[in-house]
Amino acid sequence: MLQNFRVSGIPGFGFLPALKPKLAEKHLTELLRRVDIENLAGQFVYLPGQDIKIVNVSSRSFGTIALESVDAEESREVLYNMILRNTELPAVETRQFYTLAEGQKNVSIRVLESLSSERHAAPEEGTEIGEAVLELPDGLPAGSPLEIEFRLNEGGLLELKALELAQRREVNAHFDTVDAISNVEFEGARRRLEESIVM
Repeated sequence: MLQNFRVSGIPGFGFLPALKPKLAEKHLTELLRRVDIENLAGQFVYLPGQDIKIVNVSSRSFGTIALESVDAEESREVLYNMILRNTELPAVETRQFYTLAEGQKNVSIRVLESLSSERHAAPEEGTEIGEAVLELPDGLPAGSPLEIEFRLNEGGLLELKALELAQRREVNAHFDTVDAISNVEFEGARRRLEESIVM
């Protein structure tokens, strides 16, 4: 399983995408040299006295399909990523979206995962992992606000809550992902990294 961690406390160093526990060997310097990090240049050396913090991060982005603007005739569909790749877990993101048509009966909220790190991505970059349907009250005008919340916990459970704001109708859904590692795996990786630091 893909395991992502962010390491802080080392100057110029952000996170370790796709860190596999096997990489934690004798020295942190050796560990950093073996990790493949996009756009990373230079060598890093652990200096005694620096704090190192390891946190569990999302290995994927999670979002929904939306239109770029409320003008449906002029707009195109995009994958709107609510929780971005490499976000520290647990993560929560809430955004407002809007209905398209006068008297719209429901809204289908498609949930996708992707490797994109951008807020907006092409829909074909995502893989659908589920869907929820929010039933709307009669007579809503076009452009009525909806609040959508994504919540991803450290165990990989993605929770969706969609709320229609006029009459407070809502739908809740849960999706299991392979995004996060278990607490046991996370603590094991933390222990191996701590054991690899030689001062």
